[in-house]
Amino acid sequence: MAKTAAKKPVKKSAGKKPANKKAAKPAKKAAKKSAPKGLSPVRSIGTGKGATVLDLGKDFVQMFNAGTADHKIWDALFAKNWTSIEGFGVGMLFDGRKAVEAKCAEWVATHEIHGASCEGPFCGSTGFAVKMNMDVTDKNSGQRMVMQEIAFYTVQGGKIIQEEFCYGM
Repeated sequence: MAKTAAKKPVKKSAGKKPANKKAAKPAKKAAKKSAPKGLSPVRSIGTGKGATVLDLGKDFVQMFNAGTADHKIWDALFAKNWTSIEGFGVGMLFDGRKAVEAKCAEWVATHEIHGASCEGPFCGSTGFAVKMNMDVTDKNSGQRMVMQEIAFYTVQGGKIIQEEFCYGM
């Protein structure tokens, strides 16, 4: 008569999962990683629903170059409450439309604008940039100059929520 090995009863301990399920979990986690070791996983980003970065950028450039008044551009393309940041050397943040309107009124009061245009848009995942050219005279000094700056516009929910101006040095 052949001897058969007696099967040992499987000992189950409370709260522990069988060994085969434990091995499957790390494999699932590893499959989700797509970035090299030590880096955060890659993920998609966007601006949410509404007009796209490209649509807003094209509309902005078209309206600006057509000489559309600032308040009409703001009404059409900007969120009800947005932030404006002035660049290097100024380093000021204007929070909300009333603050931006006051900033612009002060600038227009001290500068005569002979012409202005912008180029672009240059689109990214969360916003767009334009290159602005302005021919102005400083009313205080009488100095006429051609100014160039890059403006970055951050988009969320189909509207511009922030603008930031960067000056040529």
